[in-house]
Amino acid sequence: MQMDTFPTFQSPEIIIHSANQLLTLAGPAPKRGAAQGDLAILRDGAVAISGEKILAVGSTLDILGLADTRTRKINARGKIVLPGFVDAHTHAVFAGDRAN
Repeated sequence: MQMDTFPTFQSPEIIIHSANQLLTLAGPAPKRGAAQGDLAILRDGAVAISGEKILAVGSTLDILGLADTRTRKINARGKIVLPGFVDAHTHAVFAGDRAN
């Protein structure tokens, strides 16, 4: 399996491994229509993280090979790991009503 890493690699602080399904959402963006159902699922997937950055995504075997003695390992067996979705759509708390 191919492992994707970013150019300036460092030892990961955290590895989430052994995920039953890891949804990468890889592929062309934006996804429209039927393509929205293509979640690019990795079985037995893992993610290497340092700070707020994802360093690598791939198979558990490949990603655990990146760990050093300081890496915290989180077992996600039987779980689904997916990107965080942030809805940036906001409204003012209360700026009055539309009565007038």
